[in-house]
Amino acid sequence: MKGESVMARLIPTTLSGKILIVLCLVLYGCTDERYDEISHAPLADYAKTHIGNTQLPIQPDSLKILAIGNSFTENSVALLPLLLKEHSIKNITLGKICYGGASLQDHERFFRNKAQAYQFQVKLSEEEGWNPKLSDTSIEEAVRYCEWDIIVLQQASAASGLPKHYQPYLNRLIEHILSKSTNPNLTIVWHMTWPYTPKCSTKAFRPYEYKTAVMYEAIRGATETILEETGIRYCIPSGTSINRLREHPFYKDSTDFTSDGIHIDHPTGQYALACTWFQTIIQPIYGTELHENTAMPVSMEEQTLIHSIVRSAAADNH
Repeated sequence: MKGESVMARLIPTTLSGKILIVLCLVLYGCTDERYDEISHAPLADYAKTHIGNTQLPIQPDSLKILAIGNSFTENSVALLPLLLKEHSIKNITLGKICYGGASLQDHERFFRNKAQAYQFQVKLSEEEGWNPKLSDTSIEEAVRYCEWDIIVLQQASAASGLPKHYQPYLNRLIEHILSKSTNPNLTIVWHMTWPYTPKCSTKAFRPYEYKTAVMYEAIRGATETILEETGIRYCIPSGTSINRLREHPFYKDSTDFTSDGIHIDHPTGQYALACTWFQTIIQPIYGTELHENTAMPVSMEEQTLIHSIVRSAAADNH
């Protein structure tokens, strides 16, 4: 129901759930005066002082991660709940709020206008999979849903290698998030997307000469620039993981992990993406290493290969 609080729609109506609703509603109405004081400060200076120097928590009792994005976000975290389960990590709440094809400019405009245009989906810490999606949700509602420890941002894939399309929208979006977040120690993380392949014939591929290698280098360069400009310390290098996976002899010339040259809808690719998120965020926080298991929709041999590629991508990224 459109006018109903997003917390009321998502939280179970048990006694513990009702208590949690009360707590969340208290948080929902709170703002951090610290952010009010700096709301007009240059974002780059503020980010390098606060976001850029905010370390990931170490061994917290619980962890809450929200991703703001589009279909590439959906592809990236599709297998993350299963990966967490198989690594016996049960204290993580995941959230994703997505709008198909949305760019940073779109997200910033939607946030500013309080547009209830998104689908919001949560995996609560005690659950194994994603809850049903909720339509008609705004980014502000998602940000206020709970005290997120990490919020992950990304650019639309078509614009991901075009630096001119990042600013001032990313700075403004971060400012909006900081003004509404209830966590003074929030960490902003960047998600680097992957390039298209020759299967893709849309005009969105034209700026990259319809070449995967050209698009990848453009994304890599734009990512480096934006991390430097904003001071964001952590980057999930999905683009690098997928690019290296495609170039590996085991897969080269056999699959690009997509059905359309754009979206990673192949289980192997989605597993690599989930592992990249795990290696970048979960491993540094909990010290848990990726390991092979039979529950994943990928062979044990491929899991070993993917883990090696993902570890290399994450190490190079830092």
